[in-house]
Amino acid sequence: MYRSIVSGVVLMLIAGVAWAQKSIYVPFKNSPEEVRYVEDAFVVNLSVSTGQIKVALEVAAATGKFGIAQLDGLREKYRISSVKPLFPGAMLRPRKEGAPDLSRYYVVEFNPDAATLAEALAEFSQSVHVEHVEPIGIHPIYLTPNDPFFQNPPPSFPYPQWHLEAATDADIDATAAWDTETGDPSVVVGILDTGLRYIHGDLGGSDPPGPNDNVTNGNVWVNPGETPGDGVDDDGNGFIDDVIGWDFVNTHPSNKCASNKGEDCIDPDNDPSDFNGHGTHVGGIVSAITNNAYSGAGVAGGFGGSPANGVKLMPLRIGWHGKDGFGYVRMDFAAQAINYAVDQKLLRGQNV
Repeated sequence: MYRSIVSGVVLMLIAGVAWAQKSIYVPFKNSPEEVRYVEDAFVVNLSVSTGQIKVALEVAAATGKFGIAQLDGLREKYRISSVKPLFPGAMLRPRKEGAPDLSRYYVVEFNPDAATLAEALAEFSQSVHVEHVEPIGIHPIYLTPNDPFFQNPPPSFPYPQWHLEAATDADIDATAAWDTETGDPSVVVGILDTGLRYIHGDLGGSDPPGPNDNVTNGNVWVNPGETPGDGVDDDGNGFIDDVIGWDFVNTHPSNKCASNKGEDCIDPDNDPSDFNGHGTHVGGIVSAITNNAYSGAGVAGGFGGSPANGVKLMPLRIGWHGKDGFGYVRMDFAAQAINYAVDQKLLRGQNV
């Protein structure tokens, strides 16, 4: 049914913000100083000869044990509390020939009082059991650019959404493009962001879907292989009741996640709601229902009708709303979300 799944992360200019205690500066030359790494966790890719960890996943998650003597020695030194697969779904199905082995990637949580992140990365990278290690980036996403046409568009830009069509031609000529293509519902776009307000009338339509509802007349993607509310992983991708995508966020409150404002900071689940608004904004740019006499127009939102006939939005929540009013995304969640979207494509029996 689905011809293509497109996954992407919108790259943006970074604005200055105040940061949490469990964040550190990126130790790379010329990197924006606002970009940080998670201070108490990193990703380790075990070597081909080592393969996967040698203890049950439940034991590793609860104790930080690898079941590998040399790495368990480092566990004691760095007071590692948890080792979890970065891509749990990679262990559920045979790997296709030529595809990377994602089953050897793990998220390692340690005590930053025992050592710095740089020290942990350096020592783990020297182990014969480790192919490479990676820090986990945290990036701000909520900002106001200083472009003059963004802040104060002149009268010659007559449309509220001037980027779509403007008299001065400083636009994407959307009306001309819509003469050829208004949006193909067989195309699915993964929105890797702070979530998606899937109940919004210009996204979910007048009958929006939800975690327990797979009926819709809007442009929000619905997983055709999942039965809502049955508590079963019907399509075998490692996610239970992922009817409209997934919420990957599980971050410490000290990373400025605004739990005091209702934000969902922990417990990844099947409800990728947006508490910040950035993801909903991005989703609207892509595929707000067009020509429905309501709200805005999306670049590929179709052209009226019910159900809506625009490209479908797959909500993949990798970020959160901070107590400081800024939004943040975390890069290990982004990697998991991209892998999720690719798996959905594979599960539909399509070529990668």
